[in-house]
Amino acid sequence: MFRSSSSRNPTLPRRMPAWLVLSPWFVVACALLLAAVVLILDFRDGRKETEITTRIYLERGASLIQAFEATLQTGMGFRWTDEELQGVLDGLGTGPDVYYVAVTNEQGHVLAASRPGMSGTDLLSPEEMKSLRPVRKIKGDVRVFQPEDGEAVPVFQVYQLLSARQYAERLHGHMMMGRGRMARGEDGGRPLNAQRLVAFVGYDMTSLFAAQRQDARRAYVHWAVLAFLGLVGLLTLFLVKGYQRSRRLVQETSAFSFALIDTLPLGIVATDEALRVTTFNPEAERITGLAARTVLGRTLADALPGLWGVVRESGLLKEDTPAREHEVRCVFGQERRIPLALNAVPVTTDEGRRAGWTLTLRDLGEIRRLQAEVRRQDRLAALGSMAAGVAHEIRNPLGAIKGLARFFREVSPPDSEEARVADIMTQEVLRLDGVVGDLLELARPDRLNLTPTSLRDLVDKARRLVQSDMDKHGVTFTCDMPVPCPVISLDADRMTQVLLNLFLNAVQAMPDGGLLSVRGRMVSASPGDDGDGGVRNGDEFVLDIMDEGEGIAADKLQEIFSPYYTTKPKGTGLGLSLVHKIMEAHDGCIEVKSEPGRGAMFSLRLPVPVERTTEARDGGQS
Repeated sequence: MFRSSSSRNPTLPRRMPAWLVLSPWFVVACALLLAAVVLILDFRDGRKETEITTRIYLERGASLIQAFEATLQTGMGFRWTDEELQGVLDGLGTGPDVYYVAVTNEQGHVLAASRPGMSGTDLLSPEEMKSLRPVRKIKGDVRVFQPEDGEAVPVFQVYQLLSARQYAERLHGHMMMGRGRMARGEDGGRPLNAQRLVAFVGYDMTSLFAAQRQDARRAYVHWAVLAFLGLVGLLTLFLVKGYQRSRRLVQETSAFSFALIDTLPLGIVATDEALRVTTFNPEAERITGLAARTVLGRTLADALPGLWGVVRESGLLKEDTPAREHEVRCVFGQERRIPLALNAVPVTTDEGRRAGWTLTLRDLGEIRRLQAEVRRQDRLAALGSMAAGVAHEIRNPLGAIKGLARFFREVSPPDSEEARVADIMTQEVLRLDGVVGDLLELARPDRLNLTPTSLRDLVDKARRLVQSDMDKHGVTFTCDMPVPCPVISLDADRMTQVLLNLFLNAVQAMPDGGLLSVRGRMVSASPGDDGDGGVRNGDEFVLDIMDEGEGIAADKLQEIFSPYYTTKPKGTGLGLSLVHKIMEAHDGCIEVKSEPGRGAMFSLRLPVPVERTTEARDGGQS
């Protein structure tokens, strides 16, 4: 549910920084590009490692072959025994990772070898030897050596063509003796010293391949972990982006909903399933007179007991109650009874669970006031249609009665009972004629003679007219007008009639004396001031007239402007009706505030045009 109050400004969510709104596909493309770069680098590192390993094997093999050639060369002047020559090969074959050192003829037949059992066997076939094409330059390749009594072994084979024929003759001489582990050097009857010999050095690559396989497995694990982390990161990125979109959508929807709720002309009171208030919009604050901060979070019965009592008695929260407005009267705060159109709508989730209630409050006070105003206007219209004919029919007889009363007054002795009765008849005829005049004035269409008029002068004029009545009842008069005081276009005679009527009512409300205060003030159409005393469209001048009389009951405030309503024994009930009519003719209005025993305040609100003049006079008290 939304929490709303008049102090909150609904705003749309701020835009995310640019680095947070990148497309996930852009991130995916960057990740794939990075993975490709890493793969290429790994491939290059692998090739480089292979090249380095090959170069090391070639260099080591060349060293062994050169050592073998050097040994044979230095021993040319001596007669080598088979054991000594075999010892040379055995010594060369004891190096790190050296699997064998062998000498073969052009057909790949092993003439001598460091590994037992290799002499007399074929290391390579004649076709393979032709494909190798051995020369004096060191070469190498990877082969799989299959011994007769064991498993196949991967070897890196370094080979080179031996240069001196005497080496072959030397080997031939030893092999012809047939001693030791030397194999007999016969090849289809071709003499050994006529053949080209090739030296082979084989390096065992089992440990290297095992290390490479271990590195490969480790790399696969690393890549699998990275791929898993990348996938998790990608999924997380999509989830975060989805969350951000959802959050932004919720924020925008919430901001729109808050703005809509805050600007509705209906009071919105929403509760959760436990009937705790979760939403209280500004219109609800205005209707109830309670601040949202004092209501939110509390139960409906605790925060709004008057509303809760009406809701409970009307059964609005029952399941079978139809959703329609009920006209009720609720009590809020200091016994403020307000007519309301009340409705309750259940809030249900998609699963059908009851999540709370939404109460709508529509203030019927203004509607009732407008209805009363319409009835008053209807009465005035009916009264106006009747007034013209009735006034003619009444004033003619009144004229005759007035003439007879004056005749009896003239023919009667001055202090006689007849003279007193004639005076009473004359006074009553004049009073009745005044009532008829007021009736005609009330029914007559408004024709104003608008002239620029100083409100200060009007107040002074009305005060002088009632000064004798104020002195008679001991009423003190004060006036507080702004400087400069506005000059407004109005009908001076009609407005004097308004002030005179209100002043007389105030004096009559204080028979034992009191204070009659007049205060003028400007009310701006918008908050703030333009700084130069200028007037904006919609500005008003308000004239407050306050007394210290008995006051007016709250239930009578809307009736005092109705024709013939009066609380005075000799009143006609037309004075305030005329005041109301004159103010409406000036596009203004009259408002009243009063409490029994604390006096009354009548406020005259007059629009102030932008093009106006002002008067500047010293002093604001009189």
